[in-house]
Amino acid sequence: MKFLKQPLVGALALSFTCSGLLLQTATEARSQAGYTSVNVHNTTQVQAQATGQYRFETVDQEWVDKRRNRTIPVKLYIPQGVSGPCPVILFSHGLGGSREAAQYLGKAWAGHGYLCVFMQHAGSDKGLWEGVKGYNNIVKAIQPGANGKAAVDRTKDVSFVIDYLEANSRKGIFMGCPVDLTKIGMSGHSFGAITSLWVAGQRIGAGFMPGARGLSFAEPRISAVVYLSPGEYNGRLSTDQAFGDIKIPGMVVTGTQDTDPIRKSSPEGRAQNFDYINATNQYLLYYDGAAHQTFGGRSRRGKASELDLQVEKSLSAITCQFWDAYLKNNNRSLAWLKGDGLNRYLGSAAVVKKK
Repeated sequence: MKFLKQPLVGALALSFTCSGLLLQTATEARSQAGYTSVNVHNTTQVQAQATGQYRFETVDQEWVDKRRNRTIPVKLYIPQGVSGPCPVILFSHGLGGSREAAQYLGKAWAGHGYLCVFMQHAGSDKGLWEGVKGYNNIVKAIQPGANGKAAVDRTKDVSFVIDYLEANSRKGIFMGCPVDLTKIGMSGHSFGAITSLWVAGQRIGAGFMPGARGLSFAEPRISAVVYLSPGEYNGRLSTDQAFGDIKIPGMVVTGTQDTDPIRKSSPEGRAQNFDYINATNQYLLYYDGAAHQTFGGRSRRGKASELDLQVEKSLSAITCQFWDAYLKNNNRSLAWLKGDGLNRYLGSAAVVKKK
């Protein structure tokens, strides 16, 4: 298959801050590729999560997919002292980002009893701009990473990480943490939200790959998704064709200042992803005043920084309820989301829509 290497028009937004096609089984992966885990940055730190039930540790590792000759750096947020199996949440950073993205979410989710794997995608990560000085030069440097091959590599990274977890869990234990690999959540910011849409089931047309007619990179092992600042859809498939296969629970998150410094995606265009997904158990959070970097974990300066921190706090709490509802089958969390609990919690801070 031949991929278009020009930037994906209208799909991506700048996120160089903290902010698949291969659907093989774990058995196939072990026999065909093998796995290695390289603890290059294995500095473990134990932190207390103020709003969570559990303490957690963070571990940086580099997982090698021998079949693709590709290294996937990961940051693991591992809950400590959990009483039962932890569902797993994967996170994909934005264009030019890294595994350090959205640390506020990794800490909140781990403190709430989820094993979190924050991935780094070579070819569309911080390597594009490291050493480059000046905002305009950085924007120019990262643009080549927004291409079809990088997008597909990201979906394969997601499947590989799940394969790795399956292959390296022993009697339901991964790195000392009991895990439930039948309950896997996916999230991502900006380009990572596009990655999340693709693995959730969005189909791709010829605008991405010559001759493609509804190509799918769906990862069936994912149970629920949170999309942070997804790009506007402007593909050649109809929205029914492109989004019709997305059936799993999802939450689209954007804000009134969530603009795209590369392709100028509008907040309204990002929010329309919610409209295009014709499935139940879908939510839209449209924060007043929130900007693109707000969701990636980089606060703005001045008074805006106070709002960004408030958004981080509320989004951490809301997404924990979302994961509890759809990964832990918590009926109280589900009732809170579907009833007036979510709306009352946010008040005038965000517009909420539900399906």
